[in-house]
Amino acid sequence: MTAPATSFASEPCGPAAGIAVPLLSPGDTAANSFSGSTLARLREIKRARDPHNVFRANYPVLR
Repeated sequence: MTAPATSFASEPCGPAAGIAVPLLSPGDTAANSFSGSTLARLREIKRARDPHNVFRANYPVLR
């Protein structure tokens, strides 16, 4: 049995403190996990910061 994911982030600190980060399950997509405005912003950042799609493994936001 594994510990619930919430136990690992029970006390966030640093730049991510207070930010809700969705925990995606296999089969989930970024498009189904973020609001429309958040997904649009993530896609804008992705295109500006990673135009060659070097970072594409986890849950791609450009699909």
